Amino acid sequence: MSRTKWSSALEVWSPEYDGSGVKDLIEIRIKPDRLDENDLNALEAWADVLATNNSLSALQATEDLCQFIASYYPENERTTQRLYFAYKSAKNSEQRARECGDSFAQIIRSWLIKDPVQFASLTWATQFTDVFPLHEKEALITEAIEKQPRESQDQKGSGSARRRNGAYYYLMGTVFYTASDYFQAAKNFEQACARSPKESVYYNYLGISHFNQKQFKNAKENYEAAVRFDRDRAIYHSNLALALRELKMWPQAVIECDKAIEKEPENPYHKKIKATVFNAEGNDFYNKGDYPASLKDYEKAVELDRKTAMYHANLAVGLAGLKEWQRAIAAVEKIKEFGLDNVLYTQRLALIYNTRGNDYYEKKEYGASLKDYEKAVELDSKTTVYQANLALGLAGLKDWQRAIEAVEKIKDLEPDNVLYTQRLAGIYNTRGNDYYEKKDYAASLKDYEKAIKLDPKTNVYQTNLAVALSGLKEWQRAIEAVEKIKDLEPDNVLYTQRLALIYNTRGNDYYDKKDYAASIKDYEKAIELDSKTTVYHANLAGAFVTWEKLKGLEPQGEALNKALSALRKALELDPENGKYREGIEVLENLKTTEVRNLR
Repeated sequence: MSRTKWSSALEVWSPEYDGSGVKDLIEIRIKPDRLDENDLNALEAWADVLATNNSLSALQATEDLCQFIASYYPENERTTQRLYFAYKSAKNSEQRARECGDSFAQIIRSWLIKDPVQFASLTWATQFTDVFPLHEKEALITEAIEKQPRESQDQKGSGSARRRNGAYYYLMGTVFYTASDYFQAAKNFEQACARSPKESVYYNYLGISHFNQKQFKNAKENYEAAVRFDRDRAIYHSNLALALRELKMWPQAVIECDKAIEKEPENPYHKKIKATVFNAEGNDFYNKGDYPASLKDYEKAVELDRKTAMYHANLAVGLAGLKEWQRAIAAVEKIKEFGLDNVLYTQRLALIYNTRGNDYYEKKEYGASLKDYEKAVELDSKTTVYQANLALGLAGLKDWQRAIEAVEKIKDLEPDNVLYTQRLAGIYNTRGNDYYEKKDYAASLKDYEKAIKLDPKTNVYQTNLAVALSGLKEWQRAIEAVEKIKDLEPDNVLYTQRLALIYNTRGNDYYDKKDYAASIKDYEKAIELDSKTTVYHANLAGAFVTWEKLKGLEPQGEALNKALSALRKALELDPENGKYREGIEVLENLKTTEVRNLR
């Protein structure tokens, strides 16, 4: 067909919206020697029309038309992109996807071999890797490298040759990058940078690959190189800010964000990155307990990006850290107001109420704490710690049965959660303490035993059990209970303190029974275990004096001397105690007619 006849045919031909008629054009046996620019523009315009129709016939027609254009212009960017999108759209048909993918691959292969530098420079070039499995991607680029003309001795090391190879390694890096193999991606990007040491985009991708491996120092160094070779690319400054953020280099990160914003003031992305920097710094301050500083950063993050729910949520947590409860609740309400994240809204509001409940609980305002714990559970009934705290609030009010029922909810939510047994043991221990204070030692003993059965490794339960047994004057069992503490933690000072208390209590019992010799032995054991508790020395002194009186002897013998020594030790430990000082004066002046009761 002559050039004139082809042009005339093209002028009168027009495809239908669904692509019918394209085949008529494609199947012309005699094609022109070339397509001029007007022909190309006309065909591309028709391809654009077909691309608006998602029907299978239109997709087929788009592919056919693109292949026809590619037979004349294999490195045409628009045509290659259309084939790529046609391939993506055809994925619901395995055969069509394969056919379209083959056509696309053929064009990419040709383009790679002819001009890899140009191809690598295309902003969408990395998308081509979607078409191929990983091993085919590697093979394709390797094939392109191997098909390059051999360099002469004079060409070796030349800038253009090194740039070509740098482009290939860059493309190989993108292959692994899109497959999320950041280690292999980094290796290839390193090779690209070595061969093209001034290509900022290569350093940027190398930085991204290191960043995704959490190698933030390496990421920072490569982002800095990208910035050094191209200071006008705002994204490089933002990426550098991200690396600095992870390294907790907050002021430098903010400076890089400001540079990115200065270069692209209308691009909201850079302000969002700056918001992440302030939010991260706020988290760091919060974790250090510096709530005022964290609050300032959270406020800056919200100011920069009001539509990120997490910043409002963190602002609320910062306010809660300062115990500004009403402002904290108002900050959480912003999440709901913006319609950002209803799940986060309820979760964070529940957390605020739980935290305020803890504050009330520490102040022993159990009624107020209970109300807040109930609100937390109402908002987020599946968080076990809220159920556990609700149980504590109820225990604080001595509402034992409801407290136990609240703990049982933990078991319903998470049967294997250790918090269930720990908190239930805590409830029984607390109730045991209540019974003990009422001198109902038998009831307290039962609860302490239940606590130990649930949580045998908590020492305080063993010590409380020993105290209850002492209350029942079951001395041997009390001592055995204390010995369990030593088995659990040999160096725990609680062991000696509680054992000393048992001996002192038994000494008091012997004293009340007028068995002063036995009481003296127990007081001496108590002092041997815990020599810094004044009452043990005072009790020992009183026992010696009473024993001396009963024997009818003058208070000049060994017993009196021991009593004086014990009482002096008590005064040394408690020098403000006038009772001890008076007792010492009485004994020293040998006023034996009526020895005071020193106990």
